[in-house]
Amino acid sequence: MNDFLNSTFLPHLDGRIDGQGPFHYRFQSWDSLLSLLFVADPDYNPKPWLSLPGARPWIKYTIMLLVAGGTFIGVKRIMMFPEQWKLNGYIGLTGVAAFAILPATATYHFLLLVFPVLLLLLIPTLDRMFKWTIVILYAGIGLIPYSFFEYLGNNWGALLGFPRLWTVTLLFIVTLVAVLKPPNR
Repeated sequence: MNDFLNSTFLPHLDGRIDGQGPFHYRFQSWDSLLSLLFVADPDYNPKPWLSLPGARPWIKYTIMLLVAGGTFIGVKRIMMFPEQWKLNGYIGLTGVAAFAILPATATYHFLLLVFPVLLLLLIPTLDRMFKWTIVILYAGIGLIPYSFFEYLGNNWGALLGFPRLWTVTLLFIVTLVAVLKPPNR
């Protein structure tokens, strides 16, 4: 177990996946974006936006703290939900938050997000506009033409190559705002 933790699990959480470099648009994660922006590599990333590898962990952990802090504030607000909807809120918000900070993602991983999203949609006090926005963003995750955006990222800048990352981040923000907004009565 200790070997698994040290050789596989912890490196994966840091975006280091055995046999794969951190410079892939396919991962659609903060790790891969920040590596492309700040970490030079002679073979895979010879011209980062700014060669400043020390910035990667600082920015990454700042983003993680912001997501964790937002989730904590959201969970505190969910405590005021009617008792029968609290569990939906907890699972929905923390599920979406976890996907916002995953070290590597694939579209099929988002099948796991169906359950938290459905639980959020079942909360009757959430604003209808937020519910539709959550549905549209979730559906967009599977409909994005990633090869086109990888082309944009390679030719026009790394920020354009991460549509799933931006969609999931926006999904988290919308979910957080939805649970923080006073409920519809």
